[in-house]
Amino acid sequence: MKFKWFKRLFGFNVQPTIDTTQNIDPISDNGNTDVDTNTADSYSYAIGESIGKQAIPLVDNTNKQYYGYSIRTGGDSNTINSAPGIVPINGRIVMIGLGASLPKTVFDEFIRKSKGIPDNVKIINCCIPARDINRWNDVHDKTWWQVHDILESNGVNPDEVQIIWNMHDDLRASSNNFPADALVLCDKFKTLVDIYKSQFPNLKQIHWSARPYSGFSTKPKHDEPKGYHNGWSCRFLVEHNLENPSDLSIWMNDTCYLWSREDRPRLSDGFHLIRNDFKEDGIHLTTSGDSKVSDLLVNYFNQFNFYNKNL
Repeated sequence: MKFKWFKRLFGFNVQPTIDTTQNIDPISDNGNTDVDTNTADSYSYAIGESIGKQAIPLVDNTNKQYYGYSIRTGGDSNTINSAPGIVPINGRIVMIGLGASLPKTVFDEFIRKSKGIPDNVKIINCCIPARDINRWNDVHDKTWWQVHDILESNGVNPDEVQIIWNMHDDLRASSNNFPADALVLCDKFKTLVDIYKSQFPNLKQIHWSARPYSGFSTKPKHDEPKGYHNGWSCRFLVEHNLENPSDLSIWMNDTCYLWSREDRPRLSDGFHLIRNDFKEDGIHLTTSGDSKVSDLLVNYFNQFNFYNKNL
């Protein structure tokens, strides 16, 4: 099997193109005022401010802006309704999860809670711990050997994969300049999409989830606003895809959004991760955290015919 996919694994290499056309100057800072009660239409942050207690989740529709950008996800209900239909290949529909260790435990719990889905749907966890976006974007990295090994061990051919759920971040990035860094990560996501298409030629849907709140971590490579800005990278990607459908040429959505404020539930759905939902490192989720996030995934995918047998 490995020899069969050698050309696919090593015959593709693409470098990200950095978008430098959107270097927008931040709006003047409004101090430590809570943005939910701030009458200003746009806001930014001073160094040392707690974004986890002030930021507005992208799924909570408001008339606010962040550094001049309206607060919303790239996709919406219309995007979901436009998702391409999934027709079984070799009698089954294959969905996989991709990402590092945090999404791995979430997806394991999601699979456990997906017992009632149609019998011809096969869901496989292909997340690989300790792999950030830079490893996934290198087709020569052993990450891709591992993914194909997981598929083979489950009796699945890569040509059968039609649906991907994924979560990624750049742990090498050390700054938090917005929107510049979010756009750099967005470009890396675009590179990954092209790699996905080369590895899985019958891929039809890519579902992006932003990282959960990361402010409980003491490590700069994880700390906020990285988690919040990760959602903006997903938003910029999906927005680009909707505005330029012939560029990446595949359906994508980002409304399976996992970030919530540190101090309160989201307005849109009440979703909220608290400190006890995270392990001691402040990044990986406990059993309760995995359960909350996997419930969100189940509710999200119930909107799609391939997953919800009642539709």
